[in-house]
Amino acid sequence: MKIQIISGTYGLRVNGYTVIRKTSDDPPFDVSDDEAARLVKLRVARIVGNPSVETPAEEPVQPDPEKDEDGEITETLPAYSESMKLAELKEVAAAYGVDASKAKSKAEVIALIEAAKATDQDDEQPPEISAALPE
Repeated sequence: MKIQIISGTYGLRVNGYTVIRKTSDDPPFDVSDDEAARLVKLRVARIVGNPSVETPAEEPVQPDPEKDEDGEITETLPAYSESMKLAELKEVAAAYGVDASKAKSKAEVIALIEAAKATDQDDEQPPEISAALPE
């Protein structure tokens, strides 16, 4: 089955020993059906020329990384998208500190995550600005 890498780097084994680096800049290439399904599920590849296999409809939403006072990233929250299963979205919601156990649909869980993200951004205090005293 032909696939196209959409994210990251993939090591394609040729003749069982040689590994060829494949990225999104490379043209589509052939892999086994099982490997194609695995890579599509991981959202690192899409199927080319075979509409019977489902490919992700959209790129996952990447949250803004949190940074400490030195500008270092302290924690990366997981990405999510509407193409994820309800159970997967509930796990992502937990990572955002949201209790989505009573949510009945993916849209509800995504709304809860979005609300939590908006609340986190609202909690940031603006910098304190004041006039300097004359010397």
